[in-house]
Amino acid sequence: MNTKQLDSIAEVVSLVVAESLAPVLQRLKALEELRTKAAEPGQPGRDGKDGADGRDGKDGEPGTDGRDGLDGKDGQPGKDGVDGRSFTIEDADALLSEKMARWELDFERRAADKLDAAIAKMPIPKDGRDGRDGADGKNGADGLDAFQLEDAAFEMQADGRTLKILFQREGDAWKYTHAVKLSHMVYQGIYSEAKSYDKGDCVTFGGSLWHAKHDAVTAKPGTDEDAWALAVKKGRDGRDGRDGVDKSAPVKLGG
Repeated sequence: MNTKQLDSIAEVVSLVVAESLAPVLQRLKALEELRTKAAEPGQPGRDGKDGADGRDGKDGEPGTDGRDGLDGKDGQPGKDGVDGRSFTIEDADALLSEKMARWELDFERRAADKLDAAIAKMPIPKDGRDGRDGADGKNGADGLDAFQLEDAAFEMQADGRTLKILFQREGDAWKYTHAVKLSHMVYQGIYSEAKSYDKGDCVTFGGSLWHAKHDAVTAKPGTDEDAWALAVKKGRDGRDGRDGVDKSAPVKLGG
């Protein structure tokens, strides 16, 4: 605290003390005037009784506000935060691999349920009618054997999401084929304006990973909220590393 501030405080304290003592000083002055005007002293009288206590004086006017104190010193600077870690294509590949492994387990269960339901809807084979007698009176050709589950095959198409279920008999002309389109996540690489993406396709754009929300998506990621969903946001760039030591260089011996 400097001298100027101390002078200001002393001035305020003097004003407060003067205002508080003003009534007392006035009474003392009045008593002195009465004493001057009094007659010659008479015979001493007996001691009078103590007078009643006087009333408390009124509170004085509030003093003016003091000046603001000086600003305190700045605190110690905080520590640097931990560097962020950029999300790389390798990280996306590891994430998708984990998701695909979980999907494959779930898909096997769902595919088995769908296959059982499809087989349950098929009509139960019945015995064929007896063939007609040939011209020479011989029996007709044997009928085909009933369909067996072992004759089914599953083929995943090139798009990575269309599963083709094929029921056929080797050497026979008839077959039954059914295709199921799945919406699981499939990584399609870096986004290309020349391609159309289906629901479940994942692309890299602007350093982030985006997930298509419906089929036939052509808009750029980040421009249509109904078309793309942000799956993994781009991380901050890490700090530059320090120069390393080339340990593969030959070691010089002697002078």
